[in-house]
Amino acid sequence: MAYPDFHRIDPELEELDASANHGPVFHDTERSPVYEDHSQGLIYPIVAQDDVAALRRYHANPGARVFWEAYENPSCHPFFVAQANSSCETLQDLLQIYLADYLLTAGTGGHAPHGGFPLLSKYLTAQYFIN
Repeated sequence: MAYPDFHRIDPELEELDASANHGPVFHDTERSPVYEDHSQGLIYPIVAQDDVAALRRYHANPGARVFWEAYENPSCHPFFVAQANSSCETLQDLLQIYLADYLLTAGTGGHAPHGGFPLLSKYLTAQYFIN
């Protein structure tokens, strides 16, 4: 799929960290470069559109993180976006990415460092994914 809203580098992101490499996260189906914005906004349309190929390209970029340790607004969490948009294909990949994310799960019993994210089963239960 194409992501025209993300074809340019976010000026606010450049202002926040001018020394960082703000290269494209991946190239979309139109072969246009796709950039992340300052609030991790690119992941939401990818998940909402159930675009597994783009999710995998996003995750393959070492400079992009699918999951953050904490979210100000729970509705911004990729699992919530997948649920709200019935994005079953991307939900499967999100689960694999989450479970493989060392920073979120290693040595913490399933908790993010500093308690930033609840156990996966508690989150899924709270969002009515499982009973």
